[in-house]
Formats: sequence, structure tokens, C-alpha cells
Amino acid sequence: MGFLAALCIFFVGYRLYKKSTEDNNVDNTTTYKRTKKKEYKPPVITCDYCGSKVDTAIYDRCPNCGATYDLDSEWINRFENAQENDDYDFSQYSNTSNNSGRSKANSLKKKKSFSAKLVILIIVVALVIFVVVPLWVYLKDGYNYYSDDKYRTDEMLNEYSYEDYQLESYSVEGDGQILNYFVDGDKNQNVTVTLKNIYKDHSNFKDGYKLELEVVNNSDTNVKIILSSHTFNDFTDYNGYLYASDNYKKHSTVTVYEDFSNVAKSEIKNIYFDKIEVLTLDSDSIYECDNVVKLTTTSTIDITYDLSRYHIIYSNDYVDIYSAYDYVQDTNSHINYDEGLKYYIVNKTEDLTFDVDTDGYLGQGKSLYTYGMYDTVSIPGTTLLTSDVYSYDDYFTDVKNKELYISFNFKCRENPIESFSTGYIDLKTEYWRSEG
Repeated sequence: MGFLAALCIFFVGYRLYKKSTEDNNVDNTTTYKRTKKKEYKPPVITCDYCGSKVDTAIYDRCPNCGATYDLDSEWINRFENAQENDDYDFSQYSNTSNNSGRSKANSLKKKKSFSAKLVILIIVVALVIFVVVPLWVYLKDGYNYYSDDKYRTDEMLNEYSYEDYQLESYSVEGDGQILNYFVDGDKNQNVTVTLKNIYKDHSNFKDGYKLELEVVNNSDTNVKIILSSHTFNDFTDYNGYLYASDNYKKHSTVTVYEDFSNVAKSEIKNIYFDKIEVLTLDSDSIYECDNVVKLTTTSTIDITYDLSRYHIIYSNDYVDIYSAYDYVQDTNSHINYDEGLKYYIVNKTEDLTFDVDTDGYLGQGKSLYTYGMYDTVSIPGTTLLTSDVYSYDDYFTDVKNKELYISFNFKCRENPIESFSTGYIDLKTEYWRSEG
């Protein structure tokens, strides 16, 4: 871009300079011819005192009698007639120059005009290149005017000195494919994401994992890919999750690493991706996967969960909902239930996925604006531990000793007919039980 800009400025500047030079040459030639034609020749006059001829080009006084001719009428008349011609400068009559003073001034003026034009041209071209063009691109592409460093590229496993991620002994079963989207149905243009390996951190700083993902954008479009997973080993915990939203350049293949922590069990036997989406760089959706994608590994760990110490507060053919109240640890003075209550939701189905939300808490017939359940998904055959569900309402204090109700809504992704609501559950009676 800079080279082309410099070349453009040089070319236009050269053309202006050449045109200015040609104009000056024409002007100088015309002036010279006009001046030459009207060239002043000092006259030969007659001395008023002795009558001798005086060549004023040679003598400044009469060579015969020595009289000056400054006041000679013939000399004075010749001089005044010449001065009436606007094309002459007074210097001509002193025999110092036969060039036009006005022509010099015009030439100087034109040179200054050319310099000013060239400076203005350079400023205009610079503004166009460095201001107008980037602004146009910004307005055209919006806030997503990305340079190459805004795209994910090949990454290192242990990026920082304190990391010590090591390859796990178990491996991914099958092809490990999370996403395979064909752009506009074209089989020659697809976007894929594949899980290649799983690594565990063996440092003393954190206890987490990294997934090695191969992302291939074989399309003609730069894209953004969103991946979300809250469920590992058939257990969903919204305090630990994987979430990625990144840009990938067209016609590129890169290896990236995504880290996460708070995984139930000591290995990873399976992973569920509950949100997979491909978007433009302006975040306009291109494709969104309707189904949860499950990947398994060769790990042989037991991933069953014992909830016998918790009390069921709701049950039907689809789910069991447990109070997450732990009466064994209830003596812990640091537990503040006013910060929210948690719930276990066990999905007993084999093939029904539910998006779960709540109508909120109800206390003394008053609805409480409730927070804490965002994009919550109940996956077939898994156990879900919700995040803290709470309210900022003044009533939501000392909740263990107050009347409080809550309802949950389950929207089925596969078949809307299977959707249901629990109705309001009496938490004062059911949540705080001291037995399973």
C-alpha cells in the first residue's frame, strides 16, 4: 500500500512538474521574442550647445563640447515614450538588462504556484490513503475490521512457564469431530472442528485440562466459531465449563488449545458440546447445531453419582429434581443461603434434551425477580448441578425460615410436545429436609 501510494504521488507530481516546465518554457520564449522585438536601443541625439551628434550608447555627455544631455529635449522625449510601454522595465534604459521584469515575476509566481499544488496533492493523497480508505473499510466491515493477528493461529500447548500440561493416557474414540459444516451446501467448502487430544495440567498452580482442537476453514469466508461445553463425565456443573468464541481465517488449518477446570472425576470419559455455532465476523449466524454433540474417550473410570444424601423435591418420567442442601455441612457458618440455592436435575431420558429456565421464586404471593439460570441445558442420561438461583428482593433474606416457592420449565429440543413445567414447589417443606 505504501509503495503504491509513493508511486502514485511521484507520477502525478512528475506530470505536474513537466507541465509547469513546459508552460514556463513557452512563456519565456514568448516573452523573449516580444522583448527582442521591442528591444530598446539608446538613441543618437544632437547636442543643444554645439550641434554635434552624440551616441548616447557610448557617451554620457557631448564628446565635442562636454555638455551633458540630461535636459536635452530629444533625449527626454525618447525616454518618456519608452516608459509608456508597459512591457519594459526601467532597467532597460540603464542598459543593464533587456529581459522583462514582469516575466521574472510571473515565472517566480508560477514556480510558487506549482510548489503549492504539489504540497496540496501530497496532503490530499495521504489523507485518502491513510484516513479515507481505512475509514471506508471500517464502515464497510463495521467493528470487525480484523487484521491477521485477530484470527486464531497455531498455538503452543504450554504457553506459560508455570504450565505443565501432559498428554493423557486415554484417547478420543472415533474421529473426534465436533463440527462439519458445508457452506451453502458446497462439499468443497466446509468448516470443521476436531478434538485430537486431551491434556491434564500437572503443575502446582491449577488442576485443569486442555483440549487440542484442529480447526479447518476450507471456505472462502472468514468465520467466527462458538463452542460451549458444561458437561463432562455425564455431569453438568455451571461453575466449570469450556467456552470459546474466536475468528478463523478463510482457507486455513490451525491447532488451538482450550482450557477448562472443575471437572468431576479424575479423568474425562465423555464431553458434551451443548452450543456449536458458525457466524460471520459481524456475529450474524450462518449455522447453529440443533443437537448436543457427545464425544467419548477410552477412559474406564466410573462416572455414576450418588445423590442419596439429597432430597428429591420433584419427580416425573423425565427428570428427578433434588435439593442441593447438604445437611451434613449445614453447620458451616460460611454457608449463606441468601446468596442462592442450588438444585440437582437428573435427566432420566435416553434421547430428550431440555432447555431449563424458571418462572422465579414466589414468596407470600409475590413474584421475586430471580437470577442464576442462564442457558441451562439438561442432557439425556446426565446429572445437572445448577448455579446459584437467587433474588435481590428484600424478601429473599433468611430464606431458610421463610415460605418460598419455585417452578422450573423444561423445553424439549427434539419434540416440543414433551415440554413441561413443574409448577410451584414448596421449598420450605421440601428443600431443607435432613434426610435423603
